[in-house]
Amino acid sequence: MISVRLATLGAGQGSIKKIVASLRGATDEKDVDKIAAKYDLYNDYPETFMATEMKLSDAIHEEVSEDVKKYKLVLSIPFTTEKNRKDKIDELKFHFALKNIKIDKLTPVKVAEIGSGVLDYQVVAFINTTMSRNELEHELEPEYKINKMQRLTSTQTDTEEDAD
Repeated sequence: MISVRLATLGAGQGSIKKIVASLRGATDEKDVDKIAAKYDLYNDYPETFMATEMKLSDAIHEEVSEDVKKYKLVLSIPFTTEKNRKDKIDELKFHFALKNIKIDKLTPVKVAEIGSGVLDYQVVAFINTTMSRNELEHELEPEYKINKMQRLTSTQTDTEEDAD
């Protein structure tokens, strides 16, 4: 929004990048005033500002609301043994954190033991993310096999937690 507003005032692409970079480092109103003075934004800037637009300092801290989706996943974790299953769960939590996926509940399930200590190991995870179903599959599939994925509504999640 700031870039568009500066462009309508006639700022060039280079100066827009400099101004936006300076504004990202601003911590209070005084810093914003210094930046406005440095780049000469005070001359006729207030006259061009419409009442429907937000203040420059508010535009910096504007938060965009994103649609958070809830999913129930059943994931198989490959190459799991009795010795490394805790490490595999920690690795899964780490991957979820890197991909901005919030875990509501995580339940490991030892499905079967195959041979000497090798496990068919699955995890039931209730997660919140802004990703779509396809994006989620794309992010998880290389490391984990998705056995089941179900999108939940907020009432389904509450009901499942009450049943536990």
